Amino acid sequence: MSALLQSPPPAPLVQVLHLSVSFGRGATTNAAVRDISFTLEAGEILALVGESGSGKSVTGRALLGLAGTGARVTAETLEIEGHSVLGDPERRWRARRGRQLGLVLQDALVSLDPLRQVGHEVGEVLDAHGIGTRRQRHGRVIAALREAGLPEPERRARQRSGQLSGGQRQRALIAAAIAGHPRILIADEPTTALDSTVQRQLLELLRSIAAQGNAILLITHDIGVVNEIADRVAVMREGQIVESGPTEAILGNPRHAYTRALLAALPAGKAKGVRLSAGTAVASSSEFRHRNRRSWESGTAGARGGSAIVVDRISKRYATTGGMAVTAIDQVSFTVGHGRTLGLVGESGAGKSTIARILLGLTQPDSGSVTLLGQPWSGVTEKVRRPLRSSLQMIYQDPLSSFDPRWDVERILRDALRAIGLTEREAAKRRTLQLLDIVGLQAKHLPAAPLLLSGGQRQRVAIARALASEPAVLLCDEPVSALDATTQAQVLDLLVDIQKAFGLTYVFISHDLAVIHHMSDDILVLKDGRVVEQGPASEVWRSPAHPYTQSLFASVAKPGGFSRSLHPEAV
Repeated sequence: MSALLQSPPPAPLVQVLHLSVSFGRGATTNAAVRDISFTLEAGEILALVGESGSGKSVTGRALLGLAGTGARVTAETLEIEGHSVLGDPERRWRARRGRQLGLVLQDALVSLDPLRQVGHEVGEVLDAHGIGTRRQRHGRVIAALREAGLPEPERRARQRSGQLSGGQRQRALIAAAIAGHPRILIADEPTTALDSTVQRQLLELLRSIAAQGNAILLITHDIGVVNEIADRVAVMREGQIVESGPTEAILGNPRHAYTRALLAALPAGKAKGVRLSAGTAVASSSEFRHRNRRSWESGTAGARGGSAIVVDRISKRYATTGGMAVTAIDQVSFTVGHGRTLGLVGESGAGKSTIARILLGLTQPDSGSVTLLGQPWSGVTEKVRRPLRSSLQMIYQDPLSSFDPRWDVERILRDALRAIGLTEREAAKRRTLQLLDIVGLQAKHLPAAPLLLSGGQRQRVAIARALASEPAVLLCDEPVSALDATTQAQVLDLLVDIQKAFGLTYVFISHDLAVIHHMSDDILVLKDGRVVEQGPASEVWRSPAHPYTQSLFASVAKPGGFSRSLHPEAV
């Protein structure tokens, strides 16, 4: 009798059966998601993982009624909290978004209005749904910013997005998503470009949100994040779920070859020189290397006995709107030898960006000096600095934002060659094809617009553009932070191949300590503008000496530090 009186198990907050999403019509139809099924229970975190273009984000947006213009969404069942949402009009979707369904976007730079205060952005959902009084809404905005780990939430609420760091902007986006207390949170790459300690705070926030009986669909390429907090994992490839199950089972004993390849691509615990991707070295086999090695090295041959970069006790202070002065970096010193890689790590606001701007010659230090290739680089006029400009190039975190969207690949590379005086049409054409050869692209990519390229292809074009001037030094600022695991592995291997082929010097900035360890010969750790530790990458990774460095590395998932055991191929 007691068994008959037991309550049935609660219905899942999200139930999806045979969901498909396609774009276009007839022969031009593109199936982005193909016949997938999953459920999302109260208190559960489900992670969708897979390469770019696998259908993860389209799946998440279909649950929000935001699949896109021209999308055709079909399913046997698509239910949110027990109610079918198939075919619902836009007004019903608007009523759900923010209160029932929350969305955390990846690109905070373009997702926040640069003309509005952050507090207004976070409070928009409260205004739209008429939640609370004006005073209560302000209190909820401050609370949401605090929950998202944003320091000084009252002050940050009065600032605009351009006054925040990348990590702070991402936390503001999360605050906006949770301000209305939605039962279901769809987080699309919420930890991209965040340092390990901030990432740890956000993971704890997501855990606490789920522990309150809410459900989270986590879309990510970061397997370490998945391993840390996901209860279940669904692996997507080409619009289909190829494998799903409990996180420990999927990451500890993957059955599908694609899942095993994703895990094998992780850099965690792999020293520099260990290849992460399949295939042969691209740059070392290119025609460009054999034709141009001598000319490439000629510009730096005279300086090769010393260091490529010497930074001696540089400091920089900025004045704030209140008349106060903020010290961005204080007495920072380091050297980078020719052909070596220095990894710069530290939390948001540690001073990495200021050092990058000084190395680029865009900002002058208040004191101290910088020497590039044996020549003075700071404290000199631009006229003196100009002959060395082509010797130092930059690879940005978001290549799409650094490209002119009206230009195709050929014009992007031709423009870089024109900047160094190569204007003759046939010579520029040959050099353009050689640059594509170095980065593993082909002539068929020349007429493509950046928007039509994958993330990995865009980053390869960015690398080719940086190499156009045959530089001696590359400054790499988060060059793989937005890439999925396999694409990240390919780009990291490419950068290593290029360094070996041409003897380049790298300064590598990343929030991902596993990537820093894998790419660097030496690591420099910054905290509040000061160097707290530096040394060989293997030693800093294995036995960090400073308490701050220890806390940084304790905050990142790596072999031996994962909350669950990863498949052996991942390490």
